[in-house]
Amino acid sequence: MSRDDEKQSVAGAAGAGRRARRAQRQRPGASTELALVEELTKTSQQIAKQLEELAPLPGEKPKKPRAHFGNTAQPDLPVVEDIFELDEAGKTCPRCRGALTPMRGQFETSKMIDVVEVRCRVVKVQQQKYVYWCGGCVETATGPERPAMGGRYSLDFAIKVAIDEYLDHIPLARQARILRHHGLEVTSQTL
Repeated sequence: MSRDDEKQSVAGAAGAGRRARRAQRQRPGASTELALVEELTKTSQQIAKQLEELAPLPGEKPKKPRAHFGNTAQPDLPVVEDIFELDEAGKTCPRCRGALTPMRGQFETSKMIDVVEVRCRVVKVQQQKYVYWCGGCVETATGPERPAMGGRYSLDFAIKVAIDEYLDHIPLARQARILRHHGLEVTSQTL
């Protein structure tokens, strides 16, 4: 059976479900909604089964599922905390011009990978939050510079990768292997 025949067969099964629903609406004394739901369920199961049976075309590789999503855990890197506070000009409420006070224990917290003399570490960035007693505003201190807004890697890390790639001509795959020796699990795609 060719791929076009398989697609037509799948489309035919979907059409059969539509025809069954149309016939039940037009027929007086048609079965209840439950029967309609059962018919639709059966039709959708047939379609799903036919789609599963579709084989990839010759020379087409089936996609393998991703192993994991999100950030890679870095249990071997030391964690350093940096607390960033507002400068004096930023510690005033824009609404009433009163002095902002730090909110006890309230931070915008994120993690960033940094490199120090080819030694990688996780920097726990804590940006202090401030509030004025009137409740008119909440301000958060500016954090460290990053190559991408909200990114996980520091500007120093990005500069090191760029220098190694463009000045030292070290391929990204080799850089990933070198960084792995220093405890950082990173892929060449991330670099």
